[in-house]
Amino acid sequence: MAAFDKHRMRRIICNDDGDQQFGNYPDYGYDVHDETSFIAARTGVTFGTQVDTYVWCVGNGTDPPYANDCFQPGIESAGHASDMVIRACHANGVEVWASLRMNDIHDSRAKDLEHVHDPFKREHPELLVAPEEDRLLSTELAERSQWTVYNYARPEVAQHRLDFIRRNATAHDFDGYELDLTRHGFYFPLGEERSLAPKMTDLVRHVRALLEEIGEKRGRPYTFVAHVGDSLETCLDQGHDVTMWLEEGLLDVLVVGTGYLPFVVPSQEWLSLGRRFGVPVYPAVNT
Repeated sequence: MAAFDKHRMRRIICNDDGDQQFGNYPDYGYDVHDETSFIAARTGVTFGTQVDTYVWCVGNGTDPPYANDCFQPGIESAGHASDMVIRACHANGVEVWASLRMNDIHDSRAKDLEHVHDPFKREHPELLVAPEEDRLLSTELAERSQWTVYNYARPEVAQHRLDFIRRNATAHDFDGYELDLTRHGFYFPLGEERSLAPKMTDLVRHVRALLEEIGEKRGRPYTFVAHVGDSLETCLDQGHDVTMWLEEGLLDVLVVGTGYLPFVVPSQEWLSLGRRFGVPVYPAVNT
């Protein structure tokens, strides 16, 4: 497989959250019963279109993703699903990235710690931002979701992520690897994000070095991507010093915005920053 140019001009980047490997959702009308129908459900419909980069969500850093081992017929595992997507994309000349949700907290709706989507959280509640009882707070409070947020100020959390990336990026022949920092927006104790931003920058440095190591061993480099919040200010408020990442040459591609309010994202600010450091920037549009 020839390497895709890291800085090539991409037309449309399609980000697939990977749900079709787990269930035939009635609203989407899937009929997955084998490998062929799995690819046809969502991936195949992008072939021959302006989509030239396909992004496959590898989950929340657990294996299986979200502790969900109920796969569709013909899909043996999340790893099998990843390999099928990679093969199909490469056969059609499409670049394919992995996308890792760096702090997915859909499980903040769980009834207790035993029902969260990550066994590591159950084993190490001391690595979370807030205590389990915070799940009882009023739902309109941001603090309500903190009880399943990993605290990236803890080195154990960063190492947990690095260990997953090493396993995942080594096992599968992705062209790029994306850190999805928009799922979700919490990484540190509230009010301490800016002061702790160097912790996240250090993790980004380690991921870059890790992907370069893996790329060198396989003889084909990884494109390193970060998907970040709507604005530079928002990113800093979440502990993400994106300007520093670009100054240090850590990223090859930058995807910006959660996409739910795409026309309020300060795209010119981002594009100017990208041009300054020679990094292509792609604003996100979500459904």
